[in-house]
Amino acid sequence: MPSIVTICNLALSHIGDVADVQSISPSDGSVQAGFCSKFYPVALSTLLEQSNWDFATRRVGLAQLADNPSSTWRCAYAAPDGMVNAIAVIPPYALDDYTEHAGHKSWFLPQPDYPNPAIVTYTPQPFAIETVDDGTRVILTNVYDAVLRYTVQVSDPNQFSALFVLALSYQLASMLAGPLIKGDTGIQISSAMAQKAQQFTSQAKTSDANQRRIELQQCVPWMAGR
Repeated sequence: MPSIVTICNLALSHIGDVADVQSISPSDGSVQAGFCSKFYPVALSTLLEQSNWDFATRRVGLAQLADNPSSTWRCAYAAPDGMVNAIAVIPPYALDDYTEHAGHKSWFLPQPDYPNPAIVTYTPQPFAIETVDDGTRVILTNVYDAVLRYTVQVSDPNQFSALFVLALSYQLASMLAGPLIKGDTGIQISSAMAQKAQQFTSQAKTSDANQRRIELQQCVPWMAGR
């Protein structure tokens, strides 16, 4: 299975560097290890932000805040620790992130003020992420008892797919080329590595999307009442 050091050495091999890094945390003292230690976290975060990767996706019930900083959203929730991207805010009983079947009650209003249960609402529901004065990130929405699907910062490379590892190695290589290869040659190699990173990131996204099957159910209120 890949390790962080393996990914770093793979990135170095992409740019023709024969160094064999032994450790980046702490650094083994080599110039290459020093740059890998500096740029690996950036390369990883860059890729994690680009897609809702299965291995980085989590689901959690949100903790509602007593003090809602918004006058336009009904509910305010604390963003979970380690959140990279918020994917969807959904009611707690939703089967998926797309449609809510006819017969379910809306979760927007507290009991007993539910609208007609035959009306179908759609998930995910609108939300916004803001930062309050003390630096806390909050999720604002109109959904009560909301559940969040989101991506997290994953550091264990054993959870990465093979294509993600390749994409990450090329992303890192694009960052290493400049400091390790001086002048125009380093710039050209960095650009080539960035293109390779985009290519393998696209392939990794496709493979990742193929790991799940979602059947959309397009049901609108006038159909639900038939």
